[in-house]
Amino acid sequence: MTVRSTEHFNPVTDRFLRCTCGCGEGQISIATFILLETVRMHFDKPVTLVSGPRCTKHNKKEGG
Repeated sequence: MTVRSTEHFNPVTDRFLRCTCGCGEGQISIATFILLETVRMHFDKPVTLVSGPRCTKHNKKEGG
């Protein structure tokens, strides 16, 4: 798994930046990381994530 992180977002510590089943497959895109960091820096306020990516298997299990 390639770990991408920014000053304010890290998939190792934020469970909504990766699939929550622990497979290591579902990850957000680099473009999403850049967007999240840009919004965070623009408003100078935390961004609260409430949902994130899922791997295909986990998504199917959840009914997606």
